[in-house]
Amino acid sequence: MPIFFAASAASLSIIRLALLAGTTMFGAMAWFLAGGTGLAPDLVAELPYAPVALTVLFAALAVGVWIVRAQRRATGGSPIVGWALAESMALIGGVYLLLAGDPAFLVVGLAAQLFVSFVAMPVSPQ
Repeated sequence: MPIFFAASAASLSIIRLALLAGTTMFGAMAWFLAGGTGLAPDLVAELPYAPVALTVLFAALAVGVWIVRAQRRATGGSPIVGWALAESMALIGGVYLLLAGDPAFLVVGLAAQLFVSFVAMPVSPQ
C-alpha cells in the first residue's frame, strides 16, 4: 500500500514556481543560443514528427493524471506529477528549438505548462 505525504500549499507553490522558473530559463537560453540556426534541412525533414508524437503522448498522459488526481482529491493527492509532465513538454520544445531552430514547440510547451500549473492542477489551499 503506497504511503502518501501531505504537503502544505506553500510548499507546493514553491515547487510549482521552481519547475516554471527552470523551464523558462532553459527556454530563454535555448532561444538565445539557437539564434535562428539549426540543423541542416535534410536532417530536420523528419524531426517535426517527434514533438508532435510526444505532444499526443503528453495529452494522453495528462488526461490520465487529471483523472487520477480527481480520484485522489479527497485524500489530498499532490499535483506535482502533473506539473512535471507539463514541464517535460516544454523541455522537449526547448530541445527541438536547439536542434531545428523552430520555437513553436517551446512556446506551446510553456503555454501548456502554465495552463496545467495554474488552471488544470492548481495548488489547493488546505
